[in-house]
Amino acid sequence: MKKESKPISLYSNWWIKPGHEKKVAPLLKKLAKKVEKEEPGTLMYLVHFPINDFTDSLGFVSEPVTRPGAVTFVETYASWQAFKDHVKGPIFTSFVKKHGHHFVQAAVKKGEDPKPFTQVVFMDKVAGFLEKKKK
Repeated sequence: MKKESKPISLYSNWWIKPGHEKKVAPLLKKLAKKVEKEEPGTLMYLVHFPINDFTDSLGFVSEPVTRPGAVTFVETYASWQAFKDHVKGPIFTSFVKKHGHHFVQAAVKKGEDPKPFTQVVFMDKVAGFLEKKKK
């Protein structure tokens, strides 16, 4: 199978500016619904806020501790083209243009539009499942 036609998975972290948290959650929900409805090449699009105040009875400690205001997107696209269609498409670009100011900003070159600072990690699935099959 060509790399270009393999599904593409990634996670991406963004950071909400302090004081903008309550404004961002409903915007992210609308974004996810629109992506699901209008982007057939997007196979999975999950948006998570980390839980920083959990009590762990198993003795598990996460290091480093997640910075407050983090948002993690977990995404799978049918192909590299589907990923490019999402990133360059009207849903995502409109979201960034209208709501990007709620997020910590990346350094941009003079004359470029501001955009959220992002950490993106592309992943190669080795094993696992999305949902257990019902018996």
